[in-house]
Amino acid sequence: FAVALAFWVPVDDGRLIMFLDTAMAMGVVAGLVFVLKTQVGRLMTGMHKASTTDALTGTLNRGAFQQRLNETLASPDSHPFVLALLDLDHFKRVNDRHGHPAGDRALQRFCEIVHAEARLGDALGRLGGEEFGLLLADTDLAGAHSFADRLRATVARETAAGEVGLTVSIGLAQSAPWIEADELLRSADVALYSAKAAGRNRVAVHGELTPA
Repeated sequence: FAVALAFWVPVDDGRLIMFLDTAMAMGVVAGLVFVLKTQVGRLMTGMHKASTTDALTGTLNRGAFQQRLNETLASPDSHPFVLALLDLDHFKRVNDRHGHPAGDRALQRFCEIVHAEARLGDALGRLGGEEFGLLLADTDLAGAHSFADRLRATVARETAAGEVGLTVSIGLAQSAPWIEADELLRSADVALYSAKAAGRNRVAVHGELTPA
């Protein structure tokens, strides 16, 4: 428009001044559009994060974790991997004795420990209350068991002298190309129940009789 105006307006009518005014106005408009686009992008990013992240712990929420599990199972390059279900032992007592704010801080501390121990490609999600899911990528049961037992010991050690002492029970289930997400979750849940039934603060593997 500025170029067209430069050719259309006669020189004695202030063509140069109008050209500069138009160019300046277009520059201001372009700047405003850029700022608005940036703000909208940030808003969209924030909305996406809010829809996939647990507000308290910063981990994936249940829906996002389920989607991650489905995508991992569907990927031809994702096997083997192990699904771990982690449940904090007697957590209701924590809320009853110390209050819900202390319970919230304990959940946050637990997630900090898991993130510090897990690898970059692993995915942690809060499935509800004090139960979490952890996808251990490119891992077999032996490697997952070693990691889970180390994590279990670290949680107990790192929280023993803190505001709230925690222990965690962990159930492990191995992926396979023919296994669907619901079946894998059930298998890990059976293993988790086995760990709790054996006395808690243990790691159990689906299909094995004796939790470690």
